[in-house]
Amino acid sequence: MAVRRGDATNDNLNALVLLAGLSWRELDVLRTYVTYAFQLGVVPSRLSLPTALVKYPRIASTLFEIFTAKFETEGAATIEDRTTLVEDIQSLLAQLMTTVTLLADDRALKRMAALLDATVRTNYFRHGGGSPTKRSGGVPYVSLKIAARELRDMPRARLLYEVWVRSSRMEGVHLRGADVARGGIRYSDRPDDFRTEILGLVNTQMVKNAVIIPAGSKGGFVTLRSLDGPEEMADEAREQYMTLIRGMLDVTDNLDIDGSILPPEGIVCWDGPDPYLVVAADKGTAKYSDVANAVAEEYEFWLGDAFASGGSQGYDHKAVG
Repeated sequence: MAVRRGDATNDNLNALVLLAGLSWRELDVLRTYVTYAFQLGVVPSRLSLPTALVKYPRIASTLFEIFTAKFETEGAATIEDRTTLVEDIQSLLAQLMTTVTLLADDRALKRMAALLDATVRTNYFRHGGGSPTKRSGGVPYVSLKIAARELRDMPRARLLYEVWVRSSRMEGVHLRGADVARGGIRYSDRPDDFRTEILGLVNTQMVKNAVIIPAGSKGGFVTLRSLDGPEEMADEAREQYMTLIRGMLDVTDNLDIDGSILPPEGIVCWDGPDPYLVVAADKGTAKYSDVANAVAEEYEFWLGDAFASGGSQGYDHKAVG
């Protein structure tokens, strides 16, 4: 039913509903990591991880158990308690990994486990977990905040955090070089390697911002539906841009009027306070600053209409020069 409604992607990972006893929303979490791993380039193809997960359903369910142990919000477990539980499940995972016979499967599954280790926040349980309570762009969505410097088997990066956002209708990423960073959001036409495109842009942005206080950041997204006309595509791009912004704000701290940190509700944070987030226009999103600021107002974000530069209340560099 979720596939028929358009809430879930129709792919071979859905076999894990029967093989591993996972729900469609739990599969969406695994699918979010699968797509992120492909964009990172830590697996050679889109099918590498889905094939391995379907081949080893007990490993697939154990990976989700680790995710749940880290981020499930029921109860009042401390980070120390969660760490102990995660380590116990990781010991089970290590035993299960001894049953993997192909090197390619072993490598893909271990790299997915490494992505889980590096994840410091997610909106999954904030918005209902297995029974989604919030939609954007017409469908449920999942966002992950990754501590980039904790990623193993990756080229050493100057990035601090990445936020990966996915739904059945979009994929998006936001790369950030420091706690205080600024850069635009691009609507990309490169679905197979748009993170590589954004990584190149953020490296340039970090050089450009070297002489000012904010470091460089950059974001981008692609839409996954094929629509008939340019107007329909433009409307879809706008909707999925909002999904990316919501996914980012979901895992970002807010500030109270007295300057105290307000962690996002319903989210377990494995990192420190992180309230600074701003965006700017880029290719394909030049007219979206008001849209981004409207989403920030929806979240009562402390920056208000200063969240996105430009817009009707800001400086338009194309109009003014």
